[in-house]
Amino acid sequence: MGLFNRKKKEQEIVAAEQAQKKEAHDDCVKRQKEAHKDLRWPVNLPVSQMRAADGTVLKPDDPLTDARKEELGQLIYEPKLDPEALAELPLHELMFLKASYPAYNRYSALDHFEENDRVLYNELLRRVQEAETYYVLFDLATGAVDAAKKTQYLYPFLFDGFAQLYLSEEHAKKAAELFGKLYRRVTVLKVQGCGSDKESRFFTRLFNLGIDRIMVDNGWYRWAIQRDEVVAPPFFLNEDKRPLEAPALVRAMLEFKGEASWPVKYDNHQKRIDAFRSFMEQQTIASRFIIPVQFLDKESGKPLEASEVRTRMGNAEKNIIVNVLPLRVKAKDGKTAEFLPLYTDQEEFAKSSFPGTAAPNIMNYREIVNVIGRIPAEQMTGIVINNLGEGIVFPRQEFLDLSQKYAPKTQE
Repeated sequence: MGLFNRKKKEQEIVAAEQAQKKEAHDDCVKRQKEAHKDLRWPVNLPVSQMRAADGTVLKPDDPLTDARKEELGQLIYEPKLDPEALAELPLHELMFLKASYPAYNRYSALDHFEENDRVLYNELLRRVQEAETYYVLFDLATGAVDAAKKTQYLYPFLFDGFAQLYLSEEHAKKAAELFGKLYRRVTVLKVQGCGSDKESRFFTRLFNLGIDRIMVDNGWYRWAIQRDEVVAPPFFLNEDKRPLEAPALVRAMLEFKGEASWPVKYDNHQKRIDAFRSFMEQQTIASRFIIPVQFLDKESGKPLEASEVRTRMGNAEKNIIVNVLPLRVKAKDGKTAEFLPLYTDQEEFAKSSFPGTAAPNIMNYREIVNVIGRIPAEQMTGIVINNLGEGIVFPRQEFLDLSQKYAPKTQE
């Protein structure tokens, strides 16, 4: 009987503890419901605060009914969120909770807010990291077409500084349609996700493009994330092995060209274009570039193969002439102009075709200015950065004057 009584006593203690926990749980839920009874559930936001020309608000239908919001919203009052329960929810429902949670906490503090908010955040981040496919909006205004290769090079569409990523093709296409009503020329491309068996280069490429902010599912219950939260930045034990890149300049060029090519008029539009251009020009001065060159024999003027160049570089008398390779562009009037092509990274350089003996040479802005200074003005019309990419063109003198334009002002 003693053993039986002990077991019964233990069961009673466990039952009492469970009843106590349930009572505390129910009291917490009741208290938090009462504190937030005057709040309404959020609605999905438009893809942009701007409206279409006819005044239309640019957002899709809300994917959640009022009844479903009320049902989902009960999770907000829970003292502790269950990660397994969240894993069963579709993305837009999870994002609805993520949008609701901080708003409700601001109105009246929720128990264990930071812990529960992190549970929501981690589940959303897992969805992005494990997705096999992304649907990304790309900007038709910032890329270029290589007619010879029948290839179109595009870059992610940046809106308010964010790349636009979707895990649903339907949502991405609807967003592209809505942006089209703002005269944004965008298209949806399917790209390899981080959860795919194949290597995903999307987030890696974002590092080279200087894009560090991503908006997920804009137009529904959107969620902003940092690029580095999804994929760690490239790491090199030996920094000398790090390939040339100019992410700040590339990002500046994309933002400038995207804004400058947008055929709309609104307050401060020109000021925004000018601000983007100014930042782009300052980043041009601060960056290094790949320039296509040929190494020529000093006596004969013939191009040298790479192996011969390496051999001569070790000699005291190199007998080498370095010749920059211009990019020849035919205008509509049939005249040909020559531009000095600059490339921000190896991927941009590889898009263009040069003679087999051409080699990439890295120079900074001042070194490029010195090179241009030795070329007669009639032989060098200007500069083009990433001719099969953003295609930013500087007239010759304008490029040469950049350093003076942004020189520190001296006090008189």
